[in-house]
Amino acid sequence: TTLLEAMGVGAFPIVANTTCGGEWIRDGVDGFIVDPHDTRGLAAAITRTASDDALVDAAAIRNRDEVGSRWDPAINGRTALAHYAEMLTAHEVAP
Repeated sequence: TTLLEAMGVGAFPIVANTTCGGEWIRDGVDGFIVDPHDTRGLAAAITRTASDDALVDAAAIRNRDEVGSRWDPAINGRTALAHYAEMLTAHEVAP
């Protein structure tokens, strides 16, 4: 969800390679996918993002379009609410 929120508002996403980010972004084009244990790689991704306006600007347009075309609140919203409801009821404490 955080990845989609970032993409939707035009932020350049940097995500760990332990997520489903590769399903949404192309590494080095629409965002960066980094090893969570590679601090140098993460630093390089942050530095590039902060210094390459053309990369970030081009990705922002494509990322907003990608989220807009693939995220359907009528479908995905119900699924998300169902997951939240399941989590809340799974942790209810009996009186």
